[in-house]
Amino acid sequence: MPLRQSIINDRLDDLCQDSGDEAELVFTKFAYSVLTQCDYDDLPPEDVVDGGQDKQIDVISIDEDPQSEVADILILQAKNSSSFSSNALTLLGNGLSWVFEKPKVQYQALRNVPFVRKIDEIRDIRNRLGPSNMRVRVFFVSKGDTQNLSTEFTSELNEIKSKYEAGAFDEFTIQPIGASELVDLLAAQERRQKQIDDELPILYDRNKPSYIKYRSSGLTGYICTARGSEIARLVAGEREEAVFDLNLRRFYGIGKGRVNPDIADTSSDSAESHMFWFFNNGITVVCDHCDVVDDPDNTHLKLKNLQVVNGCQTSMTLATMAEEGRLQDNVQVLVKVFETTDPDFVSRVVLTTNNQNAISSRDLKANDPIQIDYQRAFAELYNLRYERKPREYRGLSRAEARQIVSNEKVAQAYMAIVKKKPTIARTQKYRIWDKEFYRQLFPNTSIEKHVLAYFIYDYCLKRKREALQKWQDDKIRYSIVSYGVFHLTRVLAFKFTNKENWDDLAQINTWLAAIRSGKDPLRRHYGTSVTLIKNLIKKRADWLENINNVFKASEIEGRINIELHDTLSTQPSAPPDAR
Repeated sequence: MPLRQSIINDRLDDLCQDSGDEAELVFTKFAYSVLTQCDYDDLPPEDVVDGGQDKQIDVISIDEDPQSEVADILILQAKNSSSFSSNALTLLGNGLSWVFEKPKVQYQALRNVPFVRKIDEIRDIRNRLGPSNMRVRVFFVSKGDTQNLSTEFTSELNEIKSKYEAGAFDEFTIQPIGASELVDLLAAQERRQKQIDDELPILYDRNKPSYIKYRSSGLTGYICTARGSEIARLVAGEREEAVFDLNLRRFYGIGKGRVNPDIADTSSDSAESHMFWFFNNGITVVCDHCDVVDDPDNTHLKLKNLQVVNGCQTSMTLATMAEEGRLQDNVQVLVKVFETTDPDFVSRVVLTTNNQNAISSRDLKANDPIQIDYQRAFAELYNLRYERKPREYRGLSRAEARQIVSNEKVAQAYMAIVKKKPTIARTQKYRIWDKEFYRQLFPNTSIEKHVLAYFIYDYCLKRKREALQKWQDDKIRYSIVSYGVFHLTRVLAFKFTNKENWDDLAQINTWLAAIRSGKDPLRRHYGTSVTLIKNLIKKRADWLENINNVFKASEIEGRINIELHDTLSTQPSAPPDAR
């Protein structure tokens, strides 16, 4: 057996033993996790369409950004085999034709309900946003060797490419991923944790000031100039994953973002490249230690544990230009280097220097003192790992990873239940970090409401897989569980507590104790909560036409509020353990 296949098989065996999942599901979840750089258990159950027979699509994942109005669609076929079957690829192509081409009357007759739901969702996006705002990535994953594909497989792959690349999508790609690529993807995750030490040659003239060294209150910084080719070398190849670990963004590509096309044009244009230093903001580096070696023949900075915290787009565009042989020799780049081992100072540098391309509002709040306090409180009071920034906790065991609580999910649950705005929680989560809501959602008081809201939301997530199987033939319930999780969370919280407002801390602690007791006090209210929402949807013919869109509008929020208020006025209050 080839070494890389053996590495993957060992990883799959470990996952089977740890998770208890069947081998085929393990491979699918593993493939999804390495492709999307998420954890093994992060594959949403509603995204598993398990296309059998002649469709051969296992996962369809849709990420629609309401701000940019762009939808990213990932389609995955995962084959736990050691080859790439041309017949399986042909069937995948047939599955794509059902997704993008077949008339509604035909695909809705399919028995695979999850597959039909996903086709409905994709067709709705195509109608609303247009194909030019859809990015489609298709992966055929196995443990085979992509360097040894059969002629039939390659021919079929090229045929699918040519068919859909001309389909007016913003982007369409289809890619075979084998054992070698899977190992590379795993290695990329590990590289992020590696320390990088390097020497960066800088431009130096002993007859005039060539760099600035600045010290203040124990902090040291340097401002200098380096050649574009040296910046490209600094970040090229395998280093990319590690050197940008603290950066808030990854490389968009030379054709993406507001500034990247200009960076590429200026750095490769012989008529303008000499002006690059004036047009570009440069890069910012933090490191544990920096020494300036001012040898006139080889002046350079010795950098220990360096990170490029601002300038990812500049650095990687220059690296791309260098790789293509288009980078001009006279490109020079402004470089700022800050020497520090203070993580709080580094976080502030990351925050204040990133302003060329839009960054996540969540990232900007990651080092807010309130978030740090919440992290500490979640850990000390509930033994939970409160995640202030994406993938903050790495290298944990599966048991430890189950204690990770995303601050974004906490805020969404709080928004849905305590603020009674599940639609915003579902469709406009970016507003969590806006001034309008941020202080309301993180009031810097006791965290019990947040923990209770999260536990109820998490319960709905954990019940999802079972519920989807149970209600596969019930279109309304299936859609509620798939698309209305935050609305369901809102109703379940009310059903469980029988209260609209959580003002009594002692009572909140009683509810928390009941949930953490292991007696599953939420189960009896879960089904009735789904039924309540279903009955509301059934009253509206227009809602029945596209149930997914129901949860994107605020009207369902109002109907739920009215229904719960009516319930509250007709039912006596009772503690959870008495019902």
